[in-house]
Amino acid sequence: MGIQGSGGRGLFALDVTDPEKFKESNATHTALWEFSSNDDPHLGYTLARPTIALLPNGRWAAIVGNGYEHTATGTPTSGQAELFVIFLDGGLDRKWTEGRDYLRIPTGAGSVSRRNGLSTPAVIDTDGDRVADRVYAGDIQGNLWAFDLSSKLTADWKVAHGGPLFSGAARQPIMAKPEIIRHPTLPLRGNEPNLMIFFGTGQYLVAGDNTTTDTQSFYAVWDRGRGRLDRTDLVEQVFLRTNQSGGRITDPDRWQELKVDYRQASSGDRYGWYLDLPDKGERVVTDARYRDGLVFFNTLVPTDPRPCAAGGTGWMMSVDALTGCQVPRITHGHGFWFPLENRVSVTLRTAGSCVVPALVGHGKG
Repeated sequence: MGIQGSGGRGLFALDVTDPEKFKESNATHTALWEFSSNDDPHLGYTLARPTIALLPNGRWAAIVGNGYEHTATGTPTSGQAELFVIFLDGGLDRKWTEGRDYLRIPTGAGSVSRRNGLSTPAVIDTDGDRVADRVYAGDIQGNLWAFDLSSKLTADWKVAHGGPLFSGAARQPIMAKPEIIRHPTLPLRGNEPNLMIFFGTGQYLVAGDNTTTDTQSFYAVWDRGRGRLDRTDLVEQVFLRTNQSGGRITDPDRWQELKVDYRQASSGDRYGWYLDLPDKGERVVTDARYRDGLVFFNTLVPTDPRPCAAGGTGWMMSVDALTGCQVPRITHGHGFWFPLENRVSVTLRTAGSCVVPALVGHGKG
């Protein structure tokens, strides 16, 4: 699968099963199909990346957000953020029929006068049967959506919760693909689907984005079946220190000081946490990564106001995934050892823009 990105409103599928046949002289057979805004104007610039998955109706599909700045007008869902489910066998005849070859699941958020767009989705299998049944994605108006694809009937596929799972502060677009884990300490029963969703906010897409200074955030939101959450349902994590020479430290005792916990844990009533990014213009436009109790994410701080300028600065961040707290570091002998399989929270100032974190494992020796 490939996308046209900011160069066009479309995506395509190639058959590369046999590398020997992947050549220009065989292009007619290599190119399986192309799906573009000519086939459906609700598809915008396809910076959202597709995921290929087997779905409960027994068909394989490319699942992708409708992207940005689509051109549809005069339809009930014009201007809305939508999830596209494009069946891989649907375009083999070079014709696209909605409902048979592909589906659109609208969110209801957006209008022609204020166009919305759905970003890269995270596609998951909640019950371990190797069939995708749930999708999470953010939009550029600051909403996080969950889509329920668990039925064998495509007519039943819909937005979960009857609305957004979570809505952030004003002017907090979500471009990054969410990172998702099962809640590690609370039971599935009574908390279905019991998933933690991690994502940052901020946009770095069009002219003028490198000069915006709206406060952006990183969020950890727990999906236990209740939707329409907002920032008041989360714990506000805070920095105790943030400077270039000394790094950043989040409050390790924040939850205890506020006397709060996750709902269903003792008398808790919270559904996660958030952390406002303190640097002027700081944002998260790449995906987060979870490993061994920590969530890793990188931030970007543009420093050049010129429209086509590159570079900037940023921070490499890692915090406790459940609380956003700094993880304690313990001295041992001549070096350090860290709780929970050599974990450590770090925040590092960078002299350039950061991409998606890459995590490398090591042994205990």
